[in-house]
Amino acid sequence: MNNPTNCKIPNTFLLGGQKCGSTWLASRLAQHPDVFMAEQEIHFFDKDYNYEKGLAWYSRFFDRATSQSIVAEKTPEYLWANGRGGKGVHSHSAEVHTRIKRHCPDAQFVVVLRDPVHRAVSAFNHARSNGYFCPAYSLESVLFGQNKRIGSAFGILEKGIYADMLVPYFNLFERKQFLVLSFEDDVCGRPKEALRAVCEFLNVAPFEFTQLAEPENQVRASLLGIWLRYLCPLLKRGARCLDRFLPPCRTHASPSLTAKLKEFYGPHNDRLFALLGTRFGGWISA
Repeated sequence: MNNPTNCKIPNTFLLGGQKCGSTWLASRLAQHPDVFMAEQEIHFFDKDYNYEKGLAWYSRFFDRATSQSIVAEKTPEYLWANGRGGKGVHSHSAEVHTRIKRHCPDAQFVVVLRDPVHRAVSAFNHARSNGYFCPAYSLESVLFGQNKRIGSAFGILEKGIYADMLVPYFNLFERKQFLVLSFEDDVCGRPKEALRAVCEFLNVAPFEFTQLAEPENQVRASLLGIWLRYLCPLLKRGARCLDRFLPPCRTHASPSLTAKLKEFYGPHNDRLFALLGTRFGGWISA
């Protein structure tokens, strides 16, 4: 698939990870006059059925970009470049990173990573709130127990193994094309400084961003709403209305499960730290 000269495509990607603050970052960067941010996750490079529509279809999402030097897309699923294409209910393509390399070889990538223990719990709540699996399934059963197959289909545990996802990108692109941030240290700990670093990386002028403390994409689903979305997806919109009036339902990891997750992710975190040449505060290592 060639890139027609009249097709406007991104020069910057917010890769994720999933449930790591990329929505917050995209919303803030959209305030910058030199940044055009696509309004939705497009899933062009990771979904075969979208990729087959061609670059002309993809470029329509960026038609309103004018003189901005940065044209960006945020699709956290693009980070999941670990060779597991075709697996999972969302049919993620293993070719996502090679497709980006083919069409956007000089792209810049901003990656936000979150402590994988907390990310896994957040991803479980996100998937359950959308009715992706039976709400009666426990967190532990989906991560490590009899329902682990369902958890793996959504990468609930696997998407926290960040080294596996970054290595394929680092093998294709130069390291200088990446800025990797920590959700805890940067997005939550020093958002103003983090955004300044992103502006410097993207070579755009410093900017006074607003609403730095506003959360984005938080899961707020009631137990009744969760069950309605699971049993009758056609009632999804009505279930969202119910959620506004009922108390939210979130699952938290028990101390024993937290310890199990820390033990699981420790060696993978060490590989990530070695790959990046830095450590993130508070993350457990082996």
